[in-house]
Amino acid sequence: MRHHAPATNDAAAPRFLCSSWTQLAYFGEAIHRGGSRIGPRIQRYYELILLVEGDARVELGTKKFHLASGQMCLFRPAMRQAIHFEAAPKTHHVRCATLNPHLVSAPLADALRATADQIAITQRCSSLVDIGLSLPRLAGEQAQGLIESLAMATIQEYLFDAECSGAPPPAEPNPLRRALEWIGRTGASPVDIASLSREAGVSPTHLLRMFKQHMGTTPMHYVWEMRARRGVQLLRETELSVGEVAWRCGFQTPFHFSRWVKKLHGVSPAGIRQQARPQA
Repeated sequence: MRHHAPATNDAAAPRFLCSSWTQLAYFGEAIHRGGSRIGPRIQRYYELILLVEGDARVELGTKKFHLASGQMCLFRPAMRQAIHFEAAPKTHHVRCATLNPHLVSAPLADALRATADQIAITQRCSSLVDIGLSLPRLAGEQAQGLIESLAMATIQEYLFDAECSGAPPPAEPNPLRRALEWIGRTGASPVDIASLSREAGVSPTHLLRMFKQHMGTTPMHYVWEMRARRGVQLLRETELSVGEVAWRCGFQTPFHFSRWVKKLHGVSPAGIRQQARPQA
């Protein structure tokens, strides 16, 4: 059974890129237009939302908070939730991992209830979602335990990352949040550690330390990873050449872009495009 589609306004329905699912777990990836929304609805599952690109306002029960590019949030069962994407020309790239509460033990449910609502996306959590999304459609029938175990691991990884990072992000932007937001806005513009640290308002050394602590990677590694993910999105959705996609995403050469795509997905840009084409 496919995971239920989120409630959205008809004028700006999302474009679903890929997904893998079973009766009890789901991994999904979608592009939402500016001004669109998910919900409001009563949450049925544990759902981890990763905002790869864009900005959104989140309602979680009586709480309201801003979700920036490079952050993720956790929805729990039986709570009213909604996501309102900012009305901007750009789209909003969302990935998610969903787990049926029947798979969650009582102690884990208590821990998830008490954990932070939002934290920065970590390398480990992003990698687990990558694996979930990369599974072939047959996995839902032939390897259900694999999808469900990955979804469980992703939710537990969020819990671990939240405990390591301490409290949720403050209401006012901190240097790391300013850096993540600026990366989300730069598009294909040139970026280096000096300009990024100026936007964050800290020294390059301090910025590097924060990225290592909270994101598990370096600032420039994060920049190229996010740009490569946008490039993969274009490969799946358009017929642009690999060179054109690389240029639009800020890579100086197609080789540099191809190297990052292979690093993230294990296949070349041509392989990504082939996977996205309907099978005869």
